[in-house]
Amino acid sequence: MDIKIAQTTDYNKILEFAFDNGVEYDETNKCYINEPFFALELTSDNDLIGSASICKSKVGDYILEQLAVKEEYRHKGYATQLIKTILRRMKELNIKKIYLIAHVYEIYLKNGFEFYNNNDKDYLISDNCLNCDLYINKECIPRIMTIDL
Repeated sequence: MDIKIAQTTDYNKILEFAFDNGVEYDETNKCYINEPFFALELTSDNDLIGSASICKSKVGDYILEQLAVKEEYRHKGYATQLIKTILRRMKELNIKKIYLIAHVYEIYLKNGFEFYNNNDKDYLISDNCLNCDLYINKECIPRIMTIDL
């Protein structure tokens, strides 16, 4: 198992992988909303089995996005491995805080993230979420989470 930081040219591959493996998106807006900062890909025998991206918002916030693991590799600690690698890398870069939008909270809570309860970061929840039928019908409740590094 090899985790490596993908080059900028790999961002589209990471994005496609994430969308193919459970990250929600709107077909009309199938792109990064925030500027990609760096991405990780988790490979096994040169097969991409997991991904994660850190993006930087227009106001300078760092956001964990596109965390995904192929279904047959889930519940084996690979998502946690990706999260820990991102946290370590961001600490090395002297980044003090990371945000994310979560639909499933447990993996992030287990890795030290907390719910962010101030409304000054609501811009992180995109119009795609706010206009989604699952959100409108209260079947999906995205929450902003954060971790201090």
